[in-house]
Amino acid sequence: MSPEDLFFEEWRACLRAHYQYVVRTEDEVTEPTLREVLLLTGLSADEIEALYEEARALGPLTPEEIAALENKTGEEEDETSEDETNTTP
Repeated sequence: MSPEDLFFEEWRACLRAHYQYVVRTEDEVTEPTLREVLLLTGLSADEIEALYEEARALGPLTPEEIAALENKTGEEEDETSEDETNTTP
């Protein structure tokens, strides 16, 4: 496996999760572009449509769910910043 392929599947999983987030937040600007990226990474139109339908079945994200996701992302960024600044052996 080449270094470029090392995290390819994880990256695709992130793209799929982000696509569902975009659908659930009804982001009509990002959705078509992200759909094209998913196609370029090897997902079929049928797979993307299944992701779309799954996201629509879950319904729109509530303000509470969005806030929880934003807080979780902020916590992860804080942990990364702490790791990068701690250079003591």
